[in-house]
Amino acid sequence: MTRSPSVLSAFAALGVALCAAAGAAHAQELRGTDDATTLRGGVDQGDAGNDQANASTALRGSVTAHTDTSSTAGEGLSSEGVGALDVLPDIEQPLDTLTLPDSGPSLSTAPLRKRRRAAAEDDPFAPVGLRVGTFIVTPYAEMRGGYDSNALRVPNGAGSSFTEVGGGLAARSDWSRHALDIELRGGYTRFYNVDGNNRPEAEGTIRSRIDVDSLTRIDTVVRGAITTEAAGSVDAVAGAKNPPLVYQSGIDLGLTRRFNRFEATVAGIIEREDHAPAELTDGTTASQADQNVTGYGVRLRGAYELMPGVKPFAQIVADHRVYDVVPDSSGFNRDSRGITATVGSDFRLSGLLTGAASVGYTWREYVDPQLENIGGLVADASLRWEATGLTTVELAARTAVGETTYANASGDFIHEVSLEVEHAFRRWLIGTASVAYRMDDYEGSGLTQGTFTVGAGLIYKINRYAELTGNVSHLRLNSSVPGDDYTANVVTVGLRLQR
Repeated sequence: MTRSPSVLSAFAALGVALCAAAGAAHAQELRGTDDATTLRGGVDQGDAGNDQANASTALRGSVTAHTDTSSTAGEGLSSEGVGALDVLPDIEQPLDTLTLPDSGPSLSTAPLRKRRRAAAEDDPFAPVGLRVGTFIVTPYAEMRGGYDSNALRVPNGAGSSFTEVGGGLAARSDWSRHALDIELRGGYTRFYNVDGNNRPEAEGTIRSRIDVDSLTRIDTVVRGAITTEAAGSVDAVAGAKNPPLVYQSGIDLGLTRRFNRFEATVAGIIEREDHAPAELTDGTTASQADQNVTGYGVRLRGAYELMPGVKPFAQIVADHRVYDVVPDSSGFNRDSRGITATVGSDFRLSGLLTGAASVGYTWREYVDPQLENIGGLVADASLRWEATGLTTVELAARTAVGETTYANASGDFIHEVSLEVEHAFRRWLIGTASVAYRMDDYEGSGLTQGTFTVGAGLIYKINRYAELTGNVSHLRLNSSVPGDDYTANVVTVGLRLQR
């Protein structure tokens, strides 16, 4: 059938009108007034006030027509997107905030999740460590040099320059269950202007945790140390060519069980101290076997999690100390029994306060009736306070009854407290200031010694692998015995290498 020209003209006019309407709708859609469908990088030519702000994004928008929609740099399409033009990324947007585009043409496909931004490092100068099997190992070596104005710690003592060399490592397990941490260090100090004060030192600690089940664990701490008798100590051997070595070791084995918020611990403790013979300046040797002692003890502890990060506890420790040689060279039997009861709390308040603090009472009875029993209040603390993002404050306190060979003294009742402030002037420049006080009360002898120490230091972190250190300190000892007071000033500079 033949259509009349008028009908054909009508259909042609209708087609032109539909095409014009579709073109106008598409142009309106590309410009858009809805934020959800606005083309990133596009410029609305009708808004002259945004021309300068959109100049750079217009350049990016001019190449969107050639963008591959499978590119990993684009954002995923929304349910109201318009196609490939919508997936061009903003070149000023960080790559780790961008998402992959939809691989298919369907606009209903959900966008992929954004890639998680890596957490910022707390300390960009911390050692990176080495992976050895399932352990992260961080070794280090250091050397210091300086001057000590009273190297022998005696009244009006001579000064001496000295050097210290040492090193060590820390190894931490990387296991999903259980844990094992190892810390080792050693060093040697040599004095150049005085005799009889060179000192080797070594120390090691192994801590393990066995997770029996979700509520029960076994904790073990094994310790060992090699040191020397401290210079100026009342227990030092007179006439020794060099300070005699002292060997210390111990093990603490505990079982902990949780009952909801309550936690109970029972632990056994064994400690050992051995003193090597002293080589005297006259060529003879003095035995110190009468100072060798073994301690056996048990610790009971109950704790309750009052709130997240705060766990009050009560603890009691009973022990028995037994000497190898009885009586000792002074004619005393120094075997003793002791008991210490304390109450306190653990603190794990993230970003504010961490550590533990306790107070209580200790009592020690000696087998020899000639030796005076010891009793008194005790306080122990190890707290770290994050005062600001740049400043931390550490408080430490300790009370203990130590062994001694001082004439007529049953034991050394020790009280010590220290406070240290650390401030980061820059992330690579750390300043420290500290003050400490220690009181040694030799019960039964009338001798007391108070030691006051103040110091300051600076750490310059070159990079993750090296840092320079500098320290200055002043020490003053006041004794109840006239003429035994002394002072000492120490200055050191050093270099530490770590991995």
